[in-house]
Amino acid sequence: MLGATEKISRHLLIIELITVSNIAYFLLLLLIYFNYIGVFNVDILDTMLRYLTLGDYILLYVIITTMSLLVSEKFAKSVFKH
Repeated sequence: MLGATEKISRHLLIIELITVSNIAYFLLLLLIYFNYIGVFNVDILDTMLRYLTLGDYILLYVIITTMSLLVSEKFAKSVFKH
């Protein structure tokens, strides 16, 4: 037993996976910003900065969050099978 009910454990798993995906997304934005101001120079980040617009970044965030939610739901379902 995990010390929590199955429902609470499932919700914690989902929250944890979505939090990890949010951290990864915002770290990517931070790296792109540092590349923009010249802290370091990475070609792929220059390419992302040049070709992606704000709408693309918003769409990317929605896709990453949706995929994270779907994967976490599937994983939670397989972990807590009866």
